[in-house]
Amino acid sequence: MANVLLINTYKRCIDTLPFVHDREFVKKFIVMKTDSEEKEQDEEIAQNLCISPFFTSDTILRLAENGYIEKVSREWLY
Repeated sequence: MANVLLINTYKRCIDTLPFVHDREFVKKFIVMKTDSEEKEQDEEIAQNLCISPFFTSDTILRLAENGYIEKVSREWLY
């Protein structure tokens, strides 16, 4: 279970990379704005990009604390 959660987190991180690499997207949604209404919406989008891949982090940490996560090689991911 721990491995599945870790791999899914890894894949969600990879899935967000196109957004971060898109200059127009970054300018539109991540760079700070002065208009408060627009700024609030953009902050939500930026926050979701940062948090979304890690929504299972609490579960992963509990599994690690209980010894259920072993060190795996990167080759296992591919």
